Amino acid sequence: MNILETERLIIRRFAAEDWKDLYEYLSDEEVVKFEPYGVFTEEQCKSESAWRAKQEFFWAVCLKKNNKVIGNIYFNQQEPKELNTWEIGYVFNSNYFGKGYATEACQIFLKSAFEKLKAHRVAAMCNPENTASWRLLERLKMRREGHLHKNIFFKYDNNGMPIWNDTYEYGILAEEYREGKNLLFTNLETERLILKNIDTDDRDFIFSQFSDDAVTKYLFDEEPLTDIQGADEIINFYIKPEPRLQHRWVIVRRSDGMKMGTCGFHCWNRREGKVEVGYDLKEEFWGNGYMREAMKEIIAFAKDKMNIKEINACVYFDNERSTRLAENLGFVLSGSTNELFRDKEYLHNIYSLYLTN
Repeated sequence: MNILETERLIIRRFAAEDWKDLYEYLSDEEVVKFEPYGVFTEEQCKSESAWRAKQEFFWAVCLKKNNKVIGNIYFNQQEPKELNTWEIGYVFNSNYFGKGYATEACQIFLKSAFEKLKAHRVAAMCNPENTASWRLLERLKMRREGHLHKNIFFKYDNNGMPIWNDTYEYGILAEEYREGKNLLFTNLETERLILKNIDTDDRDFIFSQFSDDAVTKYLFDEEPLTDIQGADEIINFYIKPEPRLQHRWVIVRRSDGMKMGTCGFHCWNRREGKVEVGYDLKEEFWGNGYMREAMKEIIAFAKDKMNIKEINACVYFDNERSTRLAENLGFVLSGSTNELFRDKEYLHNIYSLYLTN
């Protein structure tokens, strides 16, 4: 492996001239908080960058659009080599947190490990307090294999005593990776959007989304969220192990990684080939065709991957925007129903899209 490429990233060997980008994030206390080193100076980053350029296990993660180094991956085979086990680690610029870059970079390394290097196992470790890190590992479908208590230290307190840290150990086997590749629900892409599978790293966005009065105005099945635990419940409902009867995608704008809304399916009747669809978008993104673009993609997915013959949408009768969207996508009025909410009935129209081969 010399260069790896994803939709948004180029992952290459370090070069000595990368020191400025390296300094931008290794001088950040937030970034190095859980690392076995402190913040770096400019001179240290010059030396570090030159040293990494000579190593085979450090990789620079660069934005494809401008070649800026936004983080690095550590990927190295562990001893003894007969065990065919590789370790992965990562550090990223905090300016690029929450945009899926670390996930995207790690995924291509897992792919290379199991499909090219024929690895038996890939392992990773992180501090249990580094929530973002272990959530990333779990998004990668790695399994938490152990919790080591006060097993390592990197720093000393004011009295010269070690500050002991715990460690989470994660791993994924080749057969587990292959099973994961066979999952039905995957990330989808359109010209302007990435529809990413909802996951635990979306909790802040989901809370913001479903506590927003403009978003929840016509949602009469659940109360608006009032705490982050409500977001966790929504996410956990949609990330149950497959096979499942529901799925949700987070709608991400490709150009800047902005999370704008969600869409997905529930109440999947596999025998009859029917499913219900739901969708929501933050008000600031209305009127740009984003939801229509996302819906067209998941409708095609439903037809091609889920063998769906009929998609139904339950729309509050006064929700003109949602009604127009459904009609523009080819849905037709097929019935109506009353939804009971706060001891009051609200009339909803049922719109159906009939899919043919």
